[in-house]
Amino acid sequence: MASWLEELGGDLSEATSTIIGAGAGKLASELGPDQPANKADRPEQQYDTDIPQPTEGPKSKVTSPAQAFNEVWGQYKWWIAGGLAVVAVLAVKGAR
Repeated sequence: MASWLEELGGDLSEATSTIIGAGAGKLASELGPDQPANKADRPEQQYDTDIPQPTEGPKSKVTSPAQAFNEVWGQYKWWIAGGLAVVAVLAVKGAR
């Protein structure tokens, strides 16, 4: 009884090896040839690192921190001054 199980196991092993080999061959043919192993012989890849400036939106107007502060101050100076005044009045009342 053990002999026919060993034969069946051997046949299944051969079939599995054949299927895996065929799949590996198909995969290798679809992926194409291997790349050269020596990386020193390959040309370097160049990436474009030039980041274009935005042409619209809030970031298109601001180029420096000082300019950003001036933008915010010019638009919200009365809100900022009013908030500081309210905080000062509350601080003076709280100190008494």
